[in-house]
Amino acid sequence: MGCNRRLLFPILNFRFYFSRLAAEWQSVFAHCGGQSLKDERMINLDEMYYSSPYWRDKNIGGWINLFSDTKNLREKSRKLGHSEKIQLGENIYALSTLNLSGGNISKITIKYHQKYSVYYEYIQDSNRYTRYINSKIHQDSKTHEDISVSNVIIQYVPIEKVEGDKQGKLEVNVVGEGVAKVFYGGQYFLAKWIKKSKDQPTLLYDVHGNLLKLNKGKTWIQVVSDDTNVWIK
Repeated sequence: MGCNRRLLFPILNFRFYFSRLAAEWQSVFAHCGGQSLKDERMINLDEMYYSSPYWRDKNIGGWINLFSDTKNLREKSRKLGHSEKIQLGENIYALSTLNLSGGNISKITIKYHQKYSVYYEYIQDSNRYTRYINSKIHQDSKTHEDISVSNVIIQYVPIEKVEGDKQGKLEVNVVGEGVAKVFYGGQYFLAKWIKKSKDQPTLLYDVHGNLLKLNKGKTWIQVVSDDTNVWIK
């Protein structure tokens, strides 16, 4: 999607609601097993069937040691005959045409539970938000580069436990509409997100009913439950 850097990231298994988000980006979908995936708009690179783009880090124990990077995934996608020309159409990334700065919102904190919280600190000089996990800067594990973005979106959605599931799986409803909090340039905007169906993109509207534009650069979307604690200062 226009990113030329070689990004390294961990790979987990698939959950149904992931496809509802990934499909609107026509994405290369990297995962390791999980629930069945049937969506022709996505390039399904399941490690269970296509192992070559992936590797395991023996220094990390348990089931969270599977990795890949954008270079490997793109190469595998090309070998399978898929085009890199992705038409995003009308969605929130296509509206990134601004370059505003100078607001007075300096910190955004999202608390998931007692032992896990995320916060973003706005750095006015760079007009970006540095990401922290449990008060430590979130960094690339290989380059040790700080992770920072131009836009932060907190999208509130209904989240419920799947009844009868002993593993604690969740049902995350990303189709419909709800509240979103949008931050860029040190500014805060209350918005409404709408995704009319599983085949439609997620759109953001401002308080006047107009499509909300974002700042130029990367965007991090935090999908949270309606009762998640969020602090802004």
